[in-house]
Parts: sequence; structure tokens; C-alpha cells
Amino acid sequence: MLTPIELGEILKKGFPLLDCSLFSVETASLAELLLRRRLAPHDLRPGAIVSGPTLMDLVDTAGWLHVLTRHGASAHASVTSDLSIHFLAPARSELLAVCMFEGGTRLRERYAVHVKTASETVAIAHLGYAIRQDESA
Repeated sequence: MLTPIELGEILKKGFPLLDCSLFSVETASLAELLLRRRLAPHDLRPGAIVSGPTLMDLVDTAGWLHVLTRHGASAHASVTSDLSIHFLAPARSELLAVCMFEGGTRLRERYAVHVKTASETVAIAHLGYAIRQDESA
């Protein structure tokens, strides 16, 4: 199982154009991963509300990192097969994604992600991942 520090390094190496300083893996286990997301000015839409694409980016990143936590770095080629998100309230501050493993098979897994601010849950998402192992990794 990969540690939060190892996951952060994989994120930096795998996405060199992404500002990885905005992300912080708080905890990672087989059952749950917590990913914190600080905000930048480009993440906000008018009214200082966090944009939908920023929330979806956080959800997908948390899911992908949880796949790596569960399967190791060789699963870096795993892809999102579906993503459904329900926006519940406007977010205006730092976000925490709580990603929970729901189940699956050797080739496909399901995850639920609750996105929270300090005071409330602002989105709930469900994701599917096609698990792909790259033995050369």
C-alpha cells in the first residue's frame, strides 16, 4: 500500500503541468483516502464560488489516488470509466475529499467521494475505475 508521501510524489511526476502544491493527501488506507485541496484564484467563478470543474478535478484525483493506494504504482494506467456528481451547496473555501472504496472486481472498482468544506458537505460523487496494471512501472 502506498503512503500519502508516495502518492504526492506520483502526482507530481505524473502531472508536471498541474500545480500539485494545491493538493495534500492527508491519509490513505485500503478503505478510505482523504485529499485536501487548497484554492487558487482561477478555481473560483463569479461570486467567489468554487467552480464545478474544480470540484470534479478534486473528485477524480482522489479516486485515482485511491486506486493507486489499493493497487500500487503499477495501476497508474487505470482510467475513470464513469463519474456522477451531485452539487449540494456552493463552496467558498478549502476542500476535503473523503474517498471511500465501495467494491468491485479485479478489473473494475467503485468509489464514493464526499467533498466537504469546514462547515458542510458540498458535493457527493460516485466513480467507476477500469483497473489497469502496467507491470513495467
